[in-house]
Amino acid sequence: MAGKRIYLGGDLDNAEGAEDKLGPVIGKVDMMKWNHHYDATISNTINFLENLSPKMIIQTTGGDINVASTREYLQKKNIQVLRAASQTQDATVFDISDKGFANVSNTFPDIPVVDEKWYQEDGYWKYRLSDGEMAIGWKEIGGATYFFNGKGQMQAGRWLHLNDDWGENAKGNDYYLNKNGKMQTGGWFKLDNSWYYIQSNGARRFSELSEIGGKKYLFAADGKMLTGHQVFNGKKMFFSESGVLQISGKPSTWQKIDSAWYFYDEDGLKTVGKKNINGSTYYFNQEGVMQTGWAFVDGHWNYFASSGAMKTGWVKDQETWYYLDKDGIMLTGRQDIKGIRYYLNASGAMQTGWKWQDNSWYFYTNSGAMKTGWLKDKESWYYLDPETGIMAVGSKAIDGKTYFFKSSGNMQVGWQWSNDVWHYYAASGALQTGWLKDHDMWYYLESKEGAMLVGLNQVDGKQYYFSASGAMQTGWKWFDNHYRYFESNGAMKTGWIKDKGVWYYLNPEDGIMLVGLQKVNGDQYYFDSTGAMQTGWKQVDGNWYYFQADGSLLKNSTTPDGYKVNEEGVWRQVVTVDKQQNHSTNKQETSTLTDKSDKINKAEKQENHKEINSSKFRKTKRGLNYRVK
Repeated sequence: MAGKRIYLGGDLDNAEGAEDKLGPVIGKVDMMKWNHHYDATISNTINFLENLSPKMIIQTTGGDINVASTREYLQKKNIQVLRAASQTQDATVFDISDKGFANVSNTFPDIPVVDEKWYQEDGYWKYRLSDGEMAIGWKEIGGATYFFNGKGQMQAGRWLHLNDDWGENAKGNDYYLNKNGKMQTGGWFKLDNSWYYIQSNGARRFSELSEIGGKKYLFAADGKMLTGHQVFNGKKMFFSESGVLQISGKPSTWQKIDSAWYFYDEDGLKTVGKKNINGSTYYFNQEGVMQTGWAFVDGHWNYFASSGAMKTGWVKDQETWYYLDKDGIMLTGRQDIKGIRYYLNASGAMQTGWKWQDNSWYFYTNSGAMKTGWLKDKESWYYLDPETGIMAVGSKAIDGKTYFFKSSGNMQVGWQWSNDVWHYYAASGALQTGWLKDHDMWYYLESKEGAMLVGLNQVDGKQYYFSASGAMQTGWKWFDNHYRYFESNGAMKTGWIKDKGVWYYLNPEDGIMLVGLQKVNGDQYYFDSTGAMQTGWKQVDGNWYYFQADGSLLKNSTTPDGYKVNEEGVWRQVVTVDKQQNHSTNKQETSTLTDKSDKINKAEKQENHKEINSSKFRKTKRGLNYRVK
């Protein structure tokens, strides 16, 4: 402007090196505004003045707050400083020309008086001073100290680092501003689990061994109080958990700090890890705190009592039992303890009740002991192998008896289907063999495997017939295309049998009912299609025979009605010499015999059929009773 270069960026501060970075970029100016901040230690540094080399400086604060080195520099360089701050004027106004700068501020009216107050702008808290300017740098308000950056924004919830010297090795000081922006005052201060000590001026201690309250503490470069083994100025030292320097040479001792127990050795070092103390094993974590309860150590779980002593053997924790070996290691899986087998699951908890492992079921009692032998659980019986404890399924021989267990393991009673046959198990669960009466029906279970018999089977030298349901049959039964007869006790009948006044003959070899012309014990008999033994005249295959009252065939003799039968029992016609007369007589005899025989046969057949049909056929029409298994 008018050939003059003017720098008006008075909001720069060097707390984070802004002036050092931008000074060379701005370069030489004729006029500059500075000290917009209230803290000359972080703004308007000598290095910044060297880079800009102004002839005139407009200072926007009310008083001279520069450090001594800055004032000396201004005098040496003959730089004019004009204070622009005013409680009566809104601004400092210059008339700029090629001749220089003329202050014409007094030509403008005065401003009204302004009260100090807090206000918000762009999401930040700011503070208006009585001169109308916003607070910059440190400001004590209401008994608390606050810090405002170059834009007047109150800083909060952070550490603030301020340099007193701008050289390369400058350390500066750190101040803490809480969430409300108040500077942390002197004394101990804990932040994010670390302890700091704040001096009376608000700066924290750092990189020093300090005596506080008669005890010595060591602080790191970041101000954190140190504990444990440390080296300071080439000397080894040890600091307790509370940060207090320990004096070496003392006997090993327990110390309780903030409700936690520590154990320090002769060198004042706190114990870390496992430690045997007076015959008991203790465990101290990485901070040296004695542990109680469960602790995961060297890849294993250990349990430490409330006293800190490591436990071994059985331990009950929250109603659950665990087992720790002689080294205090928590056991898992199948374990034999004092001759008793237990199962400890992956969490170490002792198992009770049913447990599925290695593709088998096991049962553990309330004491945790693995159960063997018979077990009754919820009204059902189970059997667990005496050696392995494995729950039995399927057919199982126990103490000389056979039992059957479902896939769920519960012992079965009554009828059971297995291996494609039916078996029967008594109320005790034992497999039944031999004769069995169930619901008024008889069954037979073979002696070796207990399989229920069906069909025709020999039992104790006698033949019996069992239906498809296994029920023993009695009376007439049709199977294999033949009739057989079974007595009331179920045994198959052979030989002669009289049923409902009718005689039948059953083959001694297989019990089959005979039909037709049959030879029995040297005599011939005739049985009709129903098996009924016949008597009287019968025509068989075109020949006439006469069967006596006992059913046997009459041979080589004369029938009661005067007809002669030959040695085979066949009646044949007789021829005489007087052809005409005999012919007439023979015809008459033949006719009479034929008529008589027909009448007899018809009457006998009707009577026999009536009796047989009313008895045997009535039996054979009975339905079979089948049990639903």
